[in-house]
Amino acid sequence: LIAPPTTADEARRVGASYALGRFAQCGSKPALSALIDALSSPTSSEAARRVAAPGLQAAGTAAVDGLCEILTTATDYRVLMYGADALGEACRIPSVGVADVLISTIDKLEQMSAVSSRLSAWADGAERRQWDFAGTHIDCHSIRHAVCFETLAQLFT
Repeated sequence: LIAPPTTADEARRVGASYALGRFAQCGSKPALSALIDALSSPTSSEAARRVAAPGLQAAGTAAVDGLCEILTTATDYRVLMYGADALGEACRIPSVGVADVLISTIDKLEQMSAVSSRLSAWADGAERRQWDFAGTHIDCHSIRHAVCFETLAQLFT
């Protein structure tokens, strides 16, 4: 996952990520650690972060605590985006704690860019789009689950 990317190796990386995710779901701490490190290490490449997310999603509940910890401390927008997407899929049983982490992640992203008005337009049914605000890439698909969890959190309060 963390090796420098080469031409046409994305499918192999995603396959390896899913395999690690399945091992992590069965209790393999080294597999989970490899996925968490690929997402959050300061030396991870964009390719490593991107393919770590599907594996963390596949890890399911096993990845939730690690993802919450990463999202609580992360300041890199790529870690926040891929981590929120992974957490939204990995969390099989919604909880107020996970919703709080995702809401906090949205707040961090809003502070990094002018995404709040774009988010509300997207949540109101606008088509999937990608925006670039001052060099900060925001992919609305990646925060789809975060928006859903924000709504759940409001229901709990």
